[in-house]
Order: sequence, then structure tokens, then C-alpha cells
Amino acid sequence: MDFNTTLQESESNPRYEEYNISLRDDADLGFKQRFIYHCVEHDIPEEYAQLFVDFLQEEQQNILDNASKISEKILRERWGNRYRACVNRAKQAVIALDRQLEGRLIPFFEEGYGNHPVLIEMLAFIGSTMEEDSIAMPVKGFHADKAMSTEEFLTKVVFK
Repeated sequence: MDFNTTLQESESNPRYEEYNISLRDDADLGFKQRFIYHCVEHDIPEEYAQLFVDFLQEEQQNILDNASKISEKILRERWGNRYRACVNRAKQAVIALDRQLEGRLIPFFEEGYGNHPVLIEMLAFIGSTMEEDSIAMPVKGFHADKAMSTEEFLTKVVFK
């Protein structure tokens, strides 16, 4: 029997419908359904399930918070007194790339998923290339491999 069929059968189970746990607003609905199914099937009391979910969410947040701190430590060691300038270049790249991705990149970083030091180094490199006289960035109406002068970049991308 496959999981989806079993889940549908479980959803008709009154215990499943009465089972209530709270998750963060951004939590995956599919996870919640699968977790409730598992708890109902194994007779796990609702209050224990909620304690477990609270623990997992707190741990997930701790992991994201620590990843940011660890990444900062690594980059401060690697970049030394250039740390602030490199971070600013990375931010510049994120803003420019976010425009190209129609606003989908900044939420990714706001959720804490952009904390890997290599990703930040790559963005700092991209940001530093944006400071040079020409840049190759995809823009509507231009080929991705066509280099633009700073003036073209500013008029076509930044101030469009």
C-alpha cells in the first residue's frame, strides 16, 4: 500500500481530524499531514507530538542561527580587515541578482539559507566584478554573455 493511499484513509479517521498540532507559519503542510498520520498510527498523544515539534523547530532555528555565526567567524578569519568591504560587495550582488530573479533571492537569505561561507565568498566576488568597468549580467533584451559598460549597467539594470 502506498503512502498517499494510507494517508487518505487516515484522513477519514476521526482521530486524525481531531489531532491538532501547531507549526510555524512557514512550515510545510505536507510535513504536518505526514507527521499527524505517523502520530495517529502509532498512538502518540497529541501533547507529546507538540512537544516534539516544538523541540524540532527550536533546533532548526538554532542551527540556522549558529550557521550564521560560524560563517561570519570563518569569513572574518579569511578576509581579515577586508571583511566589511567584502560583505558589502556580497550584499550588492544579492540586490542585483534579486532584481534579475524578480525578488526571489532576498527572501532566501532572510530565511537564513544563504549562510554558507563559500556562497558569501562567491557573492563578494560577483559584487567586486560589478565594481569594474564592465559586467556581464543577463538583462531583458541583452544576451547574457554581452559585456555592459558601467553606464549601460546603471541605466539598463539599476535605474530601469
